[in-house]
Amino acid sequence: MMDIKSMKLPSNWLITSLDSICEILDSKRIPINNTERNARIAGKESLQLYAYYGATGKVGEIDSFIFEGEYVLVGEDGAPFLEPAKLKAYIAIGKFWVNNHAHILKSYTSNKYLCHYLNQFNYSDFVTGTTRLKLNQAALKSIPVVFAPLNEQTRIVAKIEELFSELDNGIAALKTARKQLKVYRQAVLKHAFEGKFTAKWREENADKLETPEQLLTRIQQERDARYQQQLEEWQAAVKMWEVSGKEGKKPAQPKKLKQSPLGLVERIITPKEWRYATLGDLNADVFDGPFGSNLKSSDYVDNGVRVIRLENIGEMQFIEDKYSFVSEEKYQQIQNHTVSSGNIIFSSFITEGIRVVILPPSIDKAINKADCFCIRTFGESYDTRFLAFYLSSRAAFKQIESEIHGIGRPRINTTQLKSFVVPVCGIEEQRQILAKIDLQVSELDATASNIKDQLLKAETLRQSILKKAFSGQLVPQDPNDEPASELLARIKAEKTAQVTSTRKATKRATLDFELEAT
Repeated sequence: MMDIKSMKLPSNWLITSLDSICEILDSKRIPINNTERNARIAGKESLQLYAYYGATGKVGEIDSFIFEGEYVLVGEDGAPFLEPAKLKAYIAIGKFWVNNHAHILKSYTSNKYLCHYLNQFNYSDFVTGTTRLKLNQAALKSIPVVFAPLNEQTRIVAKIEELFSELDNGIAALKTARKQLKVYRQAVLKHAFEGKFTAKWREENADKLETPEQLLTRIQQERDARYQQQLEEWQAAVKMWEVSGKEGKKPAQPKKLKQSPLGLVERIITPKEWRYATLGDLNADVFDGPFGSNLKSSDYVDNGVRVIRLENIGEMQFIEDKYSFVSEEKYQQIQNHTVSSGNIIFSSFITEGIRVVILPPSIDKAINKADCFCIRTFGESYDTRFLAFYLSSRAAFKQIESEIHGIGRPRINTTQLKSFVVPVCGIEEQRQILAKIDLQVSELDATASNIKDQLLKAETLRQSILKKAFSGQLVPQDPNDEPASELLARIKAEKTAQVTSTRKATKRATLDFELEAT
């Protein structure tokens, strides 16, 4: 975004207020609520409908129009005014309706020139509000516009569109490559969990492998040992409760984990040396977060105990910069939903794939929201990362795809999560597989990071192009162009003549009416 005050402009350019170079047609807007609009479009064919625009673009359709032609729309409220890479203005063409969240402008010279200018302008001194910024009409009118000669405006727009077209093609190629990385990632996981990465390793270590039955028995023994420990801790807690005069609630007795009947477990593709079990059969706890009134929006505070939300769950990546907290006092009320570093967090909302992440070391104590399931593994027989990678694979998604319920926000519950069939192999083979996954995924992650950097550079380049355009550095000046000062003088003269003509017509119509009345 440019600093107008520090700019050095070509001699035949000038800076003027926005309302001097365009019409502002906000008075022609007709407010309509969504209920009325939906009623008006119900049962109508698409050919009978027109675009309905808001602060940042098309937001729906309607059965009529109030504008026809080419206009510049710029957000009044709700637009990303302080985010340089995002559009604040856009061109609307044809027949359409505009709601009260966008200003309607029609340039006296070039709509596209004005639109590009508004998309690089620094709005920080012109918008009000905190959470929802607003650009009122008075501020809009006073925006200083860098005004070039008319012919140069045309050349600037042509050059911007040429460069933006090349830039957009490059961005599209980068986004295609980013999507392809997800395909490669799933191919890596498919090979991993079908045992292909360790086929040779199994041959070379056949005499050292545990039998499948030994693997499952060891997992069950670890489960039983953990239950026995929980039982002893509970008995000790009950004694303490009795000694203290039975103050407060009696400690809840731990529940023994039930084992799924193996006959009901559907087989997944695994090597003959592997076995399979449900997630609920592993030595693990599975639980969701506090529901309903147990955790309300009003419970959130600026600092305190971290709350893990859906926004934190990436694809095997924790999104650190999305923060929510509850007070320590609130945490004490819901501490049975505590999650911490090393726990798996599973998104209950599933669309095209499963999102799962392992909490990083930075999360020493937190609460998971109800829609974020926690899987906490115990013992030495099943690696947490092995499980997390499997749950993020297409094989896991295919198991649950037909059981996802809910319109708009498709989800599963913890019972369904526990029914996931997971591959079981020895811990040493799990480590071998994880080493292979880490090697290949790290290469994919490095490529993804590079693509992300290139996309950021592309947006920076877009702003650089606009900065050059509106400082006279993008296209050469032509000394034969009519100076911007003369162009602006003509615009003012035409506006004055139009106002005078309108006043005369109004006066004549009033006089004619009075004569007819007499």
